[in-house]
Amino acid sequence: MIDARKKGATYMEIEARFNVSRWTTLRYLKNIESEIVVADVLWKQAEAKAEEFLADKGFVDIINLNVISPCGLFRHSCNKG
Repeated sequence: MIDARKKGATYMEIEARFNVSRWTTLRYLKNIESEIVVADVLWKQAEAKAEEFLADKGFVDIINLNVISPCGLFRHSCNKG
Protein backbone atom coordinates (compact mmCIF):
# COMPACT_ATOMS: atom_id res chain seq x y z
CA MET A 1 0.00 0.00 0.00
CA ILE A 2 2.83 2.36 0.84
CA ASP A 3 4.50 1.79 -2.52
CA ALA A 4 1.21 2.41 -4.35
CA ARG A 5 0.69 5.67 -2.45
CA LYS A 6 4.23 6.84 -3.20
CA LYS A 7 3.57 6.17 -6.89
CA GLY A 8 0.55 8.48 -6.83
CA ALA A 9 -2.39 6.18 -6.08
CA THR A 10 -5.28 7.87 -4.31
CA TYR A 11 -6.75 6.50 -1.10
CA MET A 12 -9.81 5.39 -3.06
CA GLU A 13 -7.68 3.48 -5.58
CA ILE A 14 -5.69 1.83 -2.77
CA GLU A 15 -8.87 0.83 -0.93
CA ALA A 16 -10.23 -0.86 -4.05
CA ARG A 17 -6.96 -2.53 -5.02
CA PHE A 18 -6.11 -3.89 -1.56
CA ASN A 19 -9.70 -4.33 -0.33
CA VAL A 20 -9.15 -2.22 2.77
CA SER A 21 -11.30 0.37 4.54
CA ARG A 22 -10.88 4.13 4.61
CA TRP A 23 -9.86 3.82 8.27
CA THR A 24 -7.01 1.50 7.25
CA THR A 25 -5.73 3.82 4.54
CA LEU A 26 -5.93 6.84 6.82
CA ARG A 27 -4.19 5.06 9.67
CA TYR A 28 -1.33 3.51 7.70
CA LEU A 29 -0.79 6.08 4.98
CA LYS A 30 -1.39 9.41 6.73
CA ASN A 31 2.30 10.38 6.72
CA ILE A 32 3.15 8.89 3.33
CA GLU A 33 3.63 11.53 0.65
CA SER A 34 2.96 10.80 -2.98
CA GLU A 35 6.03 11.23 -5.18
CA ILE A 36 3.71 12.14 -8.04
CA VAL A 37 1.49 15.12 -7.49
CA VAL A 38 -2.00 14.45 -8.82
CA ALA A 39 -2.36 18.07 -9.92
CA ASP A 40 0.72 17.69 -12.13
CA VAL A 41 -0.82 14.69 -13.89
CA LEU A 42 -4.11 16.55 -14.42
CA TRP A 43 -2.26 19.63 -15.66
CA LYS A 44 -0.37 17.59 -18.26
CA GLN A 45 -3.66 16.10 -19.46
CA ALA A 46 -5.18 19.58 -19.73
CA GLU A 47 -2.19 20.84 -21.72
CA ALA A 48 -2.55 17.94 -24.15
CA LYS A 49 -6.27 18.75 -24.56
CA ALA A 50 -5.42 22.40 -25.19
CA GLU A 51 -3.04 21.41 -27.97
CA GLU A 52 -5.73 19.16 -29.47
CA PHE A 53 -8.27 21.99 -29.24
CA LEU A 54 -5.94 24.47 -30.93
CA ALA A 55 -5.19 22.01 -33.73
CA ASP A 56 -8.92 21.33 -34.21
CA LYS A 57 -9.48 25.09 -34.54
CA GLY A 58 -6.91 25.30 -37.34
CA PHE A 59 -3.86 26.50 -35.44
CA VAL A 60 -0.44 25.22 -36.54
CA ASP A 61 3.11 25.31 -35.18
CA ILE A 62 1.79 24.78 -31.65
CA ILE A 63 4.52 25.11 -29.03
CA ASN A 64 3.93 24.40 -25.34
CA LEU A 65 5.85 27.26 -23.72
CA ASN A 66 5.72 25.55 -20.33
CA VAL A 67 8.30 23.08 -21.65
CA ILE A 68 10.70 25.97 -22.17
CA SER A 69 9.92 27.87 -18.96
CA PRO A 70 7.57 26.20 -16.48
CA CYS A 71 5.62 28.86 -14.63
CA GLY A 72 2.32 27.23 -13.75
CA LEU A 73 0.42 29.16 -16.40
CA PHE A 74 -1.34 27.60 -19.35
CA ARG A 75 0.74 28.97 -22.25
CA HIS A 76 1.01 27.99 -25.88
CA SER A 77 2.37 29.73 -28.94
CA CYS A 78 0.78 28.99 -32.30
CA ASN A 79 -0.14 30.44 -35.68
CA LYS A 80 -3.49 30.39 -37.38
CA GLY A 81 -3.20 28.08 -40.37
